[in-house]
Amino acid sequence: NALLVISNQRIVAEIYRNASNEETRFISWSMAKSITSTLIGIALSEGKIMSIDDPVTKYLPEMEGSGYQGVTIKHLLMMRSGVDWVEIYRFKEPTQLTEVHDNSLVGYKYRWCDYAAKQSKPKNPPGTVFNYSTLDASVLGCILERAVGMKGADYMTEKLWKPAGMERDAYWIMDGPPEVGREFFGAGFNATLRDYGRFGLMILNGGVAEGKQVVPGDWVKQATDGDHEPVAPGAPTGYQYQWWTIPNSKAFMAVGLHHQFIYIDPDTRTVIVKLSATPKPVGDQPEHLAFFRAVVAKFAKAE
Repeated sequence: NALLVISNQRIVAEIYRNASNEETRFISWSMAKSITSTLIGIALSEGKIMSIDDPVTKYLPEMEGSGYQGVTIKHLLMMRSGVDWVEIYRFKEPTQLTEVHDNSLVGYKYRWCDYAAKQSKPKNPPGTVFNYSTLDASVLGCILERAVGMKGADYMTEKLWKPAGMERDAYWIMDGPPEVGREFFGAGFNATLRDYGRFGLMILNGGVAEGKQVVPGDWVKQATDGDHEPVAPGAPTGYQYQWWTIPNSKAFMAVGLHHQFIYIDPDTRTVIVKLSATPKPVGDQPEHLAFFRAVVAKFAKAE
């Protein structure tokens, strides 16, 4: 639907398709996880969150007795909570994801965090096994809003969106019933192509935007450090604090369902935003990585 390439601080390619334009708000899907992680880093720097080694239950006491008892914020950031969750995108079948999706985002009966508090169960010891989980990301967002004492969107406006000089308003899809539902932190963010690019450029620049340190530089480094193993033997990617990393490379990316990407390559100072609406929700990752490397090579050579 849209493609943006920023090389050495300049837009070198900008393409819109399928009736979209510079004012279109594109859904991020799970790129929102990287944004939520960034807000966690800001809250940590302000002392709203004391440590990522804090237990979930310090901020969400209602999680006592659930699968999240004994889990830390860091475990959530790295998708290693140990909670029994299967992330399968077949919404016409009776999966965990379908159950929560239909009740929170379609029926508005409860929040994702309500499900986590009342129905989640442990499967593995926290910190031991990588398991990609939108439920973990949702709990992370609920910790954020509880820690800062305000809605996530309001906190994001004040601490990130305005200071970073974003061009247009963005919005979050809500989960849960009216007056109770809040931001769907795991996948519900919506913004324009250029503002996704601005976000990526800010992260590339170590959290600096508009000449200001919007996100702490040490958090950006921790959150995107790719110096670790793939998520599984032979996998093309690793995972840090809600960012996908590229082993044997400094590159990293935010990734969303149906092939949404913010790809960041510090070595060549390149940011690529690719927003799509593919028939299949996942797959083709090697082809996308090859495409990003080819784009990086083209514009790095041109420079």
